[in-house]
Amino acid sequence: MAGPSAGNATILVVDDEAEVRSIIVRLLRRFGHEVLEAANGEDGLSALGEAPTAVGLVILDLTLPRVSGSDCLATIRTRFPALPVILTSGYTQESAAPVGRDPHTMFLAKPFSLDELKAAVASALGGS
Repeated sequence: MAGPSAGNATILVVDDEAEVRSIIVRLLRRFGHEVLEAANGEDGLSALGEAPTAVGLVILDLTLPRVSGSDCLATIRTRFPALPVILTSGYTQESAAPVGRDPHTMFLAKPFSLDELKAAVASALGGS
């Protein structure tokens, strides 16, 4: 039986950098996942609200327009406390520490490799 990294989840990618988001989406689809995408926190929360049971993982940039990644995570935790979230940022993990101290949240520093993304997704989905 194939594991989570082989592609059996719907993943929401929220990142305001179009090129970065496009690469992440392309890689996740190559892994076999269904992917939803949003360019800002507001659209990300809307997408999650429209398909909450279908989304098995959120990949969320910390630096977003409209609704910040931190505020987005707080809303996700209020509405979906056990939904796995991978926070991404070009800043250090210490900058994510105040928003990422729960067992369903991981941190992935940008830039990350294909293998690092694949491992983080597998870990997040395997722990859900």
